[in-house]
Amino acid sequence: MKKILALMMAGVLFVISPVGVLATDGTTTGSSTGSSEGSSTSGTPTGSSSSSAKDIVDWLYEKVREAEKQLDTKVAELTAKEEELDAKKAELAEKEAELASQGEKISGLEGDVATKTEEINELKNDVISLQEEVNTKQDEILELKDDISSQKDTITGLNEQVKKQAAEIAVLQNAIKASGGGSKSGSSQSSPPPRSNGRAPSGPSSTDTRTQALIRNNAVSYGGNIVAQGGHVEINGGRSNATFLVGAPDGGTMNSAYSLAASVQGSLINCVIVSSAVAFRTAKVNFYITGVNIGDNIAVYQIQGGKWVQLQTAEIRKDHVVVNMSQTGVVAFVRVPVLATATH
Repeated sequence: MKKILALMMAGVLFVISPVGVLATDGTTTGSSTGSSEGSSTSGTPTGSSSSSAKDIVDWLYEKVREAEKQLDTKVAELTAKEEELDAKKAELAEKEAELASQGEKISGLEGDVATKTEEINELKNDVISLQEEVNTKQDEILELKDDISSQKDTITGLNEQVKKQAAEIAVLQNAIKASGGGSKSGSSQSSPPPRSNGRAPSGPSSTDTRTQALIRNNAVSYGGNIVAQGGHVEINGGRSNATFLVGAPDGGTMNSAYSLAASVQGSLINCVIVSSAVAFRTAKVNFYITGVNIGDNIAVYQIQGGKWVQLQTAEIRKDHVVVNMSQTGVVAFVRVPVLATATH
């Protein structure tokens, strides 16, 4: 733009210079051929003789001043444009700087995103590991619950055994009280008793599987029924403090007693081995038997010579059966529909 303005000024000066020369020489702008009409430019003085060189010069100077004003206007406009351009450049520089800053921020954010992505992946792996641990712990909890359930069942069973033994002890204590006493401390089970009627009586053996409570209370339990002997056996028709010991027979003997009960259409209450430290010809023995009531038909059998022989029952009352015996040995108590005397 500056170059264009410079060229315009040069053009004006170029026009003014020859006109000034003409004004100095007193030459007019008329036609060289003496034509009556002069050639002139629009808005310029005509080429008549009356037009003076001074008017031409003044006109030209006016045009120069107008050109200068236009030039000043153009220069002002150019300056404004340059200032606007500089402002735009400054704004562009600021935008570029801001863009660069934003680019740095984006790079930093991209780095943060990468870091966070790695952290997320690590957390996912941690979650997977924790889930596996949770699954393992849940399996262990289930196993522990099963163990607890099993232990509870075991505890329940033990509690039932304790209750049962406590009931047995209570029954035995009642039996001892009802019989008027217990076995004397002099009755020892550790040494073999004397012979009775020429035979060594059987008593509790080293393989006795009874509980200590039953052994201490001279009792045998079978099917929930307890048989005990509390002493005060009548020996040869007279009262005494003798106690007949009761013990548990072996499995074969129990099977035989069970078969006996079935053969007489009865139910086996219990089967015991009876032994005594006192020799006798006859004995009336009071057995404490749980579950027996007045009016029950209780048949008592004893193995004699390899056969079951029915014994005479002297009395049947609640929880007691009094039996007449002539020897010790295996005795079975059977509840039968009808009490009859028979030898098997």
